[in-house]
Amino acid sequence: MKARTLLWLRGAWLCLLVWPYAIASGVPRPLAVASLPLILALLSGEGNLLFALRIAAALAIGALASLPKVSWQGLQQIWLNPDPRVLTAFVTSVLLWFTALLGWQVFRDATSRTRLLWLWLMGTVVLGLNHRFWGVAADVPTLAFIGIGLFLIGVLEDAAIRWPLALASLLPLLGAVLGVLPAPATPATLSAQDARALNLSGLRVAVTPAMLPRQVNINQPVALPTTPLLSVAGAPRPAYWQEAVYNRFSGSAWIAPASARTPTPLTPPLLQPAATGFPTSIWNVRVTQFFPGSIGPLIYTGTPLAIQSDGGAGYEVPASRALYLPGVSAYGLTLAVPRITESALLSASYPSVVNVPPGDLSVPSSLRKEIAPLAARLKAGNPGPWQLAAHIAQYLDTHEAYDPNFSPSSRGDPIGRFLLRTHRGYCDQFSTAFIMLARLDGLPARWVVGFAPGSYDPATKTQLLLAKDAHSWAEVYLDPYGWVPIDPTPSAASVPTNPSKTPVAPPAAAPRPQGDILAALIVLALATGAYLATHRRRTLPARVRRLDRAFQKLCPLSTHVPPTLRERFLAQPPALQEVLWPVLLVLEQARYGETPPGDAEVRAAEETVRSARAAQREPRS
Repeated sequence: MKARTLLWLRGAWLCLLVWPYAIASGVPRPLAVASLPLILALLSGEGNLLFALRIAAALAIGALASLPKVSWQGLQQIWLNPDPRVLTAFVTSVLLWFTALLGWQVFRDATSRTRLLWLWLMGTVVLGLNHRFWGVAADVPTLAFIGIGLFLIGVLEDAAIRWPLALASLLPLLGAVLGVLPAPATPATLSAQDARALNLSGLRVAVTPAMLPRQVNINQPVALPTTPLLSVAGAPRPAYWQEAVYNRFSGSAWIAPASARTPTPLTPPLLQPAATGFPTSIWNVRVTQFFPGSIGPLIYTGTPLAIQSDGGAGYEVPASRALYLPGVSAYGLTLAVPRITESALLSASYPSVVNVPPGDLSVPSSLRKEIAPLAARLKAGNPGPWQLAAHIAQYLDTHEAYDPNFSPSSRGDPIGRFLLRTHRGYCDQFSTAFIMLARLDGLPARWVVGFAPGSYDPATKTQLLLAKDAHSWAEVYLDPYGWVPIDPTPSAASVPTNPSKTPVAPPAAAPRPQGDILAALIVLALATGAYLATHRRRTLPARVRRLDRAFQKLCPLSTHVPPTLRERFLAQPPALQEVLWPVLLVLEQARYGETPPGDAEVRAAEETVRSARAAQREPRS
């Protein structure tokens, strides 16, 4: 295999070592800093132009990785009013960039089997320890790192074990590929003639009489179509439209309480207000379904005060805050929509435990063990309840990637895997992870399903809701206000009842979990420096090693101190010295020369050794 191709492979190999730490440390652009070794490998070569390109690329990547994702005016504001969180992210980015640059100096020169083996062992151990003890998402990178390392080591090995190593490298690489590729999602279909219910992300809209699903599994792939479902006329602004709430999580699914299956006649007053103490606005809206038949759970925002419809009497399920109207495809709602302000939320306090149902603080025991350390770090500094909620939401925004096409595994713990390993998910993973972290920190929270704000026409005050707008978010309980909505999914509004609000900034004193990662990076840099300082001896190619072993067998010498090649040679009879003199010169050049011996010289030395060994085996007359 060509030396340039092997150099590119070593660049990709180091990228796998840097990538998990770039993701876990929350730097603004992790892909940029992680790709530095591969870019330098692609720009390798002699000449001033390539050297200048390498310098420019390294500096550009360093700047790109460390600058926050804000506008030019935002950068100027940060410069005038430094934010400790931005400064921490900048320092972390620079340290990662420097570590990647230092690591490339090591991996670039790793052309011997011994050096590759040491780097392979060191990288595997570091990735494994950080994955096990600090929750760094390094399972897939570790598998790929092991596979590429085995392949690189196998290239330099003897032919007898080269192919077994190459085949062995395919197994971890296959595991890495299977860990990255999502399971195929099952597209949802919906048409006027389709009598099946659409049950995705907690949404239940049916053309037959429907009840809210008893259980909503978040451990499954989701593919939502762009089919129009509902239109809401008369809303003065876009809003989140909820259908129901869930408060019990099994570890992989949200389960409605048993009482949620018991309907109650729908008579005024309707559902009790979830939040009180805020100024309210009265909305009169009309909801229309685009499909004939019965509407499932009604959608609403705020607190529904009255319902107008041409159908019969409906019913409600107070435990799930769900409303039903059988036999209608349109209805009117009078809603009391609270105007939630940041100043009010910042003044809220934690609720008394006696006022909160136990289910709103419960976390599965297996999940508690996994994410309790993360929850404790997020609550450091004892922030107020809304500051804590905003901080958890910001942590998810900066450490996890929103991927609407992500397909979680059908088995295992989806939230532990999301927070500690894959760091990818859609709204169900973000909202559930937020609720579990909030509950571990003593903040009651529950799960809400419905629709995110769809397309809105301000001229007609009409909001169109598509199937792909199906969404899930969270509510947290704050004294003295009650249940306040918050959407932790990235790029979503912080307060669903007032989407124009921006998320409340978390307290500056709340630390981000970067100390362990930075310590691991420092250990990695020190380990590579120690390795370079103690392993300077050139490792011989495989053919020369075999030649060296054969030479030592032909020239035995008993001594307590390992002899040099020349000392071993000079201790032999003159006749053998005369025969092996060319072999000695080849071996000394391979060990100590500026350039390795040529192929013809090694071949001639091998032939000389074979002849000498054959002469030794011949019987003496």
